[in-house]
Amino acid sequence: MRFFRNHFIARLFLTTFVCVHLPLIFAVIHGAVQARAVDYAALGGLTLATVAGTAVAILLLHRELRPVVAVAHALEAFAERREHLPIAHQSADEVGRLADAARWSIGKVDSLLADVERQASTDALTGLANRRAFLAAVAAEKPAVLAILDIDRFKSINDTFGHETGDRVLRDVAGTLRNSLRSADLLARWGGEEFVVLLRRSCAAEAIEAMNRARKAVEAKPILEGHAVTFSAGVVQMSGDFDRDLALADRTLYDAKEAGRNRVVFAAATRGPAETPGLAPSAADLAGMQNRSIKQNA
Repeated sequence: MRFFRNHFIARLFLTTFVCVHLPLIFAVIHGAVQARAVDYAALGGLTLATVAGTAVAILLLHRELRPVVAVAHALEAFAERREHLPIAHQSADEVGRLADAARWSIGKVDSLLADVERQASTDALTGLANRRAFLAAVAAEKPAVLAILDIDRFKSINDTFGHETGDRVLRDVAGTLRNSLRSADLLARWGGEEFVVLLRRSCAAEAIEAMNRARKAVEAKPILEGHAVTFSAGVVQMSGDFDRDLALADRTLYDAKEAGRNRVVFAAATRGPAETPGLAPSAADLAGMQNRSIKQNA
């Protein structure tokens, strides 16, 4: 009985079998009550007709239930694996309406899930990838170049012009950075006025050039009337240890701040935590900052 409780189609087949055999059951009972001699020829014919009717009914039911089973499989595949199985059935009856409702439900839920995933991985203010999305990308990334940048004197912008203007500056800087970098590079808002860039398939020189190009684009854009908006950046060749690379890029960013802001500074990754990173400035500032780099390594 447990089998029939757990199988809808089996219950339908059992119901069909019982209902089709009712005439035969009635004939047997009626003959027994009347105490008549059994007409085996008639009983045999009735039995054969009943079995044939049962087989035909089961085949027709199986055919009619096929789209219902397909809908169930499609819903199950989407719920368990978010897999889209085709629901091809189309009709104006109840099964057709069930198929239409299943198609609509799967499409609607898939769209809602996509929106939730997009919101979970997107910074609401700038539309860039957020920290969570960036970390997920880095975890699956081959060695690349990492840059962390910070808008210069952003607190002063907020204090002078207000947070609404500060938000607009963040959006404009984000848009300028997005347009300046390659489509293969991953740009994300790290938090506050900080952004991070994963420069894929780049050597150090190419990464420095790309970040300086972005720096000049931000500086040249009239983001805030009467006030130059710039950023400083620390760049590091990734070693495979993201936490160490990020800390090194962050220290290098503040070296760029101390050196006068509005510049890109590169640091070679170190193998030991006790070593002092050798600082190399951007290609544009190389000649002017060479002495400073040598002194810090002395």
